[in-house]
Amino acid sequence: MGATLDSIELDAVDGEPVHAAVHPVPVDIDFQERDAILPCLMRVLGASFCFALLLLSCGDDSGDSNPGERDESWVVQRVVEGPDGRTSFVHLVDSPGTEALDLSTAREVPGNGRLYLLNGTAYLGDPEALSVVRTRPGEMTLVDDSERLSFVGTGISFLPSFAVWVSPEEAFLLDGAGTTGYGWNPTEMTLGREIDLSAIRKDGLEPNIETGVVRDGLLFFLVQQVNVLSLEAFEGLQVGVIDLEAGVLSEVLEDFRCIGSRSGMAITQDQTIYVQADNYGAARQLNPDAPSTCILRIAPNETSFDPTWKVDMPDLLDGREASSLIYAGDGIAYVSAVYEEEITIDFEDDPLGFFNQPASRWWVIDLEATTGTEVADLPFHSIAGGNGAVSDGRVFLFTPDNRFEGTTEVWEVDLEAPAAAPTERFNAPGAVPVLGRVNDGG
Repeated sequence: MGATLDSIELDAVDGEPVHAAVHPVPVDIDFQERDAILPCLMRVLGASFCFALLLLSCGDDSGDSNPGERDESWVVQRVVEGPDGRTSFVHLVDSPGTEALDLSTAREVPGNGRLYLLNGTAYLGDPEALSVVRTRPGEMTLVDDSERLSFVGTGISFLPSFAVWVSPEEAFLLDGAGTTGYGWNPTEMTLGREIDLSAIRKDGLEPNIETGVVRDGLLFFLVQQVNVLSLEAFEGLQVGVIDLEAGVLSEVLEDFRCIGSRSGMAITQDQTIYVQADNYGAARQLNPDAPSTCILRIAPNETSFDPTWKVDMPDLLDGREASSLIYAGDGIAYVSAVYEEEITIDFEDDPLGFFNQPASRWWVIDLEATTGTEVADLPFHSIAGGNGAVSDGRVFLFTPDNRFEGTTEVWEVDLEAPAAAPTERFNAPGAVPVLGRVNDGG
């Protein structure tokens, strides 16, 4: 099994015109930033720690330093911020916490390097070369298992932060900025078909796509619409639907019951699709009149949002907003809840500075009983950095203190006691966007 992180709008609905409310809200500054907007966002994030000291500390993360014979193969990606920008490191370990994240054996990818886990195989994406290579676990590190596949000259303008697995013959990269879905064969490592996604566009805003799921021949993907210069965003929730057989964007779903932006999407064993709205659970900090954050669902055998079902986050979290939906199974999910009393916003000089402030905590929610409980004994984490991973039947929560410039603690929850204090597996410099098990052997 692979792991995906868990670690959004046409002008009419059902033929009726819809007012596309646009208000200033926080802009997504996660791993999928394009080179064209990176200088603007770097002003917000800054680059303040010493890169050399970071590298010296990387080999001393928790865990045994000698891996010995590997019983399992897991990969951990870290993204760190240095004076010259970001660098991605991908580590191969036995099991989270059993080995140190040894920098000498890590695969290094420049910039916002990509790690795609597709059907138990790890693919490394180089955003600067606009290429992807398939890998397999070696003795100490991931080794290449294919020729590098270049997307230069295709409709893809940059490598998205995730890829969607359809079959051994097809996976998709969904480029919101270029409004293109591009298929490729992950087995043969050959280019495939292109799908036009331009129907998701809205005037004055730039679409961004971060997550998607496949069900019954349809690919559902979540969209965020922002203007990174004016800090405006579309406040509805938008999901595009690709008909994979026809190779077309067949529908664009919209819902205005929740504030929309970047957040989570998950599919359950009974094929229900859950969608959570809001940008880090913080969008309402700059527009208190916007709707609350919530979770909507697309029921099995349906292709639109269930109009009778909605779970408002404040109802489950003692009045708090939330994002980062991580579905653990059996109706249980984890969300990153914002503690407004911990936030300081400098609207004049640094309106986005609160993104990195440690002002969120993890809660576990029961979507069937509609209840919520704060997870015990976890520290506050950065509003913009709350994410986690589900892989091989295990659930991990990440608590970065300041995203790329700080350190990230990785915890494993006890699914028998989902609100109990989790077990810390390791603590690493930088951000941890992806963690998951991969298949052994070549």
